[in-house]
Amino acid sequence: PPPPPLRPLCLVPRTGRAVERIHATQLSPRVFARHQREGTPLLVEGTLGALAREDWGLSGFAAAVGAHLPLTCRIHGGDGYATSPDRWTGRKHMRSTVTTTAPLFADSIRSGIAASNDCYVQSDVASSRAGAVLAPLFDAVGEACGLRMHALYGPLVNAWWGPAGPLLPTTLPRHFL
Repeated sequence: PPPPPLRPLCLVPRTGRAVERIHATQLSPRVFARHQREGTPLLVEGTLGALAREDWGLSGFAAAVGAHLPLTCRIHGGDGYATSPDRWTGRKHMRSTVTTTAPLFADSIRSGIAASNDCYVQSDVASSRAGAVLAPLFDAVGEACGLRMHALYGPLVNAWWGPAGPLLPTTLPRHFL
């Protein structure tokens, strides 16, 4: 039998509806298509399996990405410069980008600098230990959604991460059609 329904963690901006949470075993192309059509987020739980016992918190994730990989840090500014995607017409959604590493960005989260400047990292981490571990899990989610690997972008492990709080909407962590 499927697991019992999960309680909502947060609300969808502008609608006030709870973000739907489902277990990975309940994910299907039909469920994915409905959320894609409605433009509503969906929180999928239970994808890590045995990996859930490992440290995927800030320190663990930064260590798994490593210090060798250059990452793109998006700086939105702490004054509300960032806007939702429906308001991006005619302007950039961020002020600037800088190159950083996982340990340096983790330090900026711990110190509060990332939160005060509304900074997020969005980069392909496929060449790291984190990417090697997460890629098959992301592939399984893509398959459950009925998606195919994007012919142009290929197998990226596109990680978005930053300080706790409001986040920009994200896409699947691997590029699919």
